[in-house]
Amino acid sequence: RSMFGSVHLSMFTLFRSAFSGEDWDKYFQVIVQVSPLTATLFIVFVAFVQLSLFNIFTAIFVVQADILAKPDQHTQAMEETFKQRKKNEQIRELCKMIDRDGSNTISREEFYESIESDNMRYEFMVC
Repeated sequence: RSMFGSVHLSMFTLFRSAFSGEDWDKYFQVIVQVSPLTATLFIVFVAFVQLSLFNIFTAIFVVQADILAKPDQHTQAMEETFKQRKKNEQIRELCKMIDRDGSNTISREEFYESIESDNMRYEFMVC
């Protein structure tokens, strides 16, 4: 009667048994005397609550680990800057290869000669 005397007491008893406030076997022994079907439903309830809590806590940890595993915006910006600098350097080297007379300008003739060269075509495709 002190465990299931009213709806409020029954709800509190279920809460305590599901969240380990009390050993649920103590309540199971009382319920099984009333009805085996009710005892089965009680076990299903306790198992459902326990598995639900386990899944919720696992999801919280997985989400936090996923957030920590992703690079932050600063790191991503640094990586993008590095890639852009590398591409710029490749283009600079390509321009030096095309500028055969060392004038730091590419004349029309130098450009046309470079695009006819198989080696330069390959270089253009790489950049």
